[in-house]
Amino acid sequence: MNEGVIQFPPGPNGVSNSIPGPPVPKQSQSNIYHQLEQMMTAVKKEASHLDSMKAKIRDLEDLKSRKLPEMKRKLEESENSNDQLRQKCHQSELQIDQLRNDMQHLNDIYNEERRKHADSQQRVLL
Repeated sequence: MNEGVIQFPPGPNGVSNSIPGPPVPKQSQSNIYHQLEQMMTAVKKEASHLDSMKAKIRDLEDLKSRKLPEMKRKLEESENSNDQLRQKCHQSELQIDQLRNDMQHLNDIYNEERRKHADSQQRVLL
């Protein structure tokens, strides 16, 4: 690298671009190289973190693709089971209503017979 010359990539016409500048001291160059090394280390560290995150995302996608059909099947089974339970509950409610009506009817008959018996007992005593 030429001291005091800043190099740029060639332009569209193929001419090399360079701008003469002040000479760069050796210590400043080593400081710049040290900063570049630190930046490269940080970039590599971030890249490895990104790679691990990508791997985790892939694992999650694989898990999702494996578990989703199983969960859908279980959901359908649960919904079918719930429908069956709702039907049984409805049938039970109908039976309870019928039994309640029958019990009320029997209670009415009992009360009517008891009243008749009480009336007949009263007539006998008079």
